[in-house]
Amino acid sequence: MAWGSVSIAAQPSGNRVPVVLNLVGDDGLSLTLRSELESGLRSDGHLRLATAEDQRAIIIQTDSNVDWDKLDGRDAAVVIAYVFSKDEQRGSPVVAACWTNDIRKCAREVIRVAQIRALLR
Repeated sequence: MAWGSVSIAAQPSGNRVPVVLNLVGDDGLSLTLRSELESGLRSDGHLRLATAEDQRAIIIQTDSNVDWDKLDGRDAAVVIAYVFSKDEQRGSPVVAACWTNDIRKCAREVIRVAQIRALLR
């Protein structure tokens, strides 16, 4: 296994860990992040979007819009998210950075942390 990667075997759909998206943000980047997270969770072998019936879920939460700034003439995005379970206090944030035209990279990093969090449950 390469440094910084996580290897998680795919789970049968009934065993996939539910994830609640509690995202704040109404700008274009924040909406794109939500879309990429939803898409990533739908295709993930270990995680899935939570339903109303799910009692124990991982929560991915943001408190603000996706931040962005110019970096070397390009637009860079910074995502600050928290990943925790319902029975825990919110801990340290996950900070992911990517180019604004590749917000999927930031979403993948947040999902990777959620996968690790699910393993620790």
